Amino acid sequence: MRTAKASWRCQVQPGGVLACPESLHTPWLFTMDPMTYQDDRYCDDDNLHRRDIELLSEALLRYVESGCPGMAALFVYDVQSKRARQFWDFVRELASRTHMCVHRHWLTHRGGNRNLVALLYSSIDIPNDFLPDAIEEIEDAALVTAIEEAEEGYSSWDTLSQILSDCQSRKDRDGKDQEMRNSSDENTSSRQF
Repeated sequence: MRTAKASWRCQVQPGGVLACPESLHTPWLFTMDPMTYQDDRYCDDDNLHRRDIELLSEALLRYVESGCPGMAALFVYDVQSKRARQFWDFVRELASRTHMCVHRHWLTHRGGNRNLVALLYSSIDIPNDFLPDAIEEIEDAALVTAIEEAEEGYSSWDTLSQILSDCQSRKDRDGKDQEMRNSSDENTSSRQF
């Protein structure tokens, strides 16, 4: 592992510690944890900016073109709803430029703002139960995101129907699992006496 105390914008360039190795033969994970997303102004700071699309898409495309499976995770924090739409537009363009699939998630933050997560992936399948069932907020967020996308025309109402169906199936399965555990506990208790 190599490290550098430098801007990520320099380190994604060929030869940088974040650049895709020329002879990559293993799965890869590229994560970014900027403070927030900015659509309007630009400087080399701790935020992700709209103008970073060129640099970031070129860097991720090198990983995708390696043929190795991998994922890029982008986390941005304390995002207001207008800026959230701008970030999702950024993510859609990034996915298009890099030929990657994308999952979008969010959690609430103070004051009604959101913490956003974009998972872009290539040459892998992400199962529907990738996120733990215990994270109810993520499941709710998936529903809200699907509604927002359908309203804005970014996805179809069929996507929302599928998410609702998956959620109901998961709840039904969890309910049956709990009933079986309860029944097993009752049988064990009655045998002990």
